[in-house]
Amino acid sequence: MAALYLAQGIPWGFATITLAALLAEQGADTSTIGKILAAVVLPWSFKFVGGPLVDGIRLPGGRRRPWILIAQIGMMATLLGLSQEGLASPDQLTAWLLAHNVFAALQDVGTDALAVDVMPDRERGRANGIMYGAKYGGTALGGAGLALLIQHFGWSVGTLVQAGVVGAIGAVPLFLREPNHDQLTQSSTKEWTNALGELLRQRPFWWTWALCLMIGMPSALLTPIANTLFIEQYGWTATSWAVLNGGPGVTAGLAGAVGGGFLVSR
Repeated sequence: MAALYLAQGIPWGFATITLAALLAEQGADTSTIGKILAAVVLPWSFKFVGGPLVDGIRLPGGRRRPWILIAQIGMMATLLGLSQEGLASPDQLTAWLLAHNVFAALQDVGTDALAVDVMPDRERGRANGIMYGAKYGGTALGGAGLALLIQHFGWSVGTLVQAGVVGAIGAVPLFLREPNHDQLTQSSTKEWTNALGELLRQRPFWWTWALCLMIGMPSALLTPIANTLFIEQYGWTATSWAVLNGGPGVTAGLAGAVGGGFLVSR
């Protein structure tokens, strides 16, 4: 399952680090970069729609695995479409990235649901840390790694390699074993809405929501500005800026995710 998180991280790092830097180097303004980043993030804000979908609709081949496979195929297909575009067409890039992240968010929902199905409670903290650490690792590959690849071999090669890697990881669900359907409880719509209502009445939920908002907003505001500032004003190359962001910056996040997961499990 960590491999599936790796598959999420590579395009995420490419879009938020490498592509943003390349566009800034081509003279794109903060508004253009901000729109692309918004398209990347927006589908993840609606993951709560994917939960009931994955829980409520049973497909042949397993309870979670078919959804993960569908999402992975969609992720690869949209990355192949992205590889046919160029930096001169930001609107098309935005559309492909929006579509890609719809599938990536669905894959994330399916992967998390499968993790809950197969892992004992005591292992979930460590597992979540490792899985999210894998996403940071993918972000580093998509950021620093793809920036270097595109610099040396060009846009088409770099983006096709990205699609190929994500596609290869798409075979992982074929080897995942799910619990017997009879061992899993099926939640009704009423049970789901009752659980959601109870969650929304909990004060810690809103504190956590506010904390997540405070963490995410500065990054969302600063990323477009930092790209144009360092590349257009200070003369950094897109590659050097992407390597800095996708290297030491992401590695620190990886260490925090894995370390935090193990601390939670203690």
